[in-house]
Amino acid sequence: SETDRLAELNKHRPPEGYTMFIVSVICAWSPDYTMNLLAQGADPLLTDIYGNNALHVAAKENRPLWIPMLIDNGVIPLDTLSTPGQTALWYAGERGFLCIVVLLVEAGADTEKTGAGILTPLGIAQVNRHTAVANYILYESPKVRNQAWRRRRPFAIVLSSIKNVE
Repeated sequence: SETDRLAELNKHRPPEGYTMFIVSVICAWSPDYTMNLLAQGADPLLTDIYGNNALHVAAKENRPLWIPMLIDNGVIPLDTLSTPGQTALWYAGERGFLCIVVLLVEAGADTEKTGAGILTPLGIAQVNRHTAVANYILYESPKVRNQAWRRRRPFAIVLSSIKNVE
């Protein structure tokens, strides 16, 4: 029946609890195959045992062809947190995947969102010495291009207060 077919399609498979949708991203079969799974009723919001959805996996596995497909039309929300508190942007920053970082940030991913006690995507990129990723987030991301954002940064507040001291 249709219910059994959907249940099999969305079934979590041991040991990591991957769904067929997540496996299609991990194995990099093709974006068309993954889209076909969506059309058949695969649930893109299902996660593995670590709370990672397909967008997290695409960022971790450096799958730039999957990112636009997964975020277009809100298939998967950009800033969804995994169980430990990481976003897809955090995983891309951790591994130094500049292309993925650019795709996510340009689509509107929050460069400062993480769970409690977790470094930001910028922080994890710096810790792992991924300077290209860190420099993009610091100097080239859309948020930085907006001058109002710079005024809210603590160092900018300190510098402006020093400048006004006589």
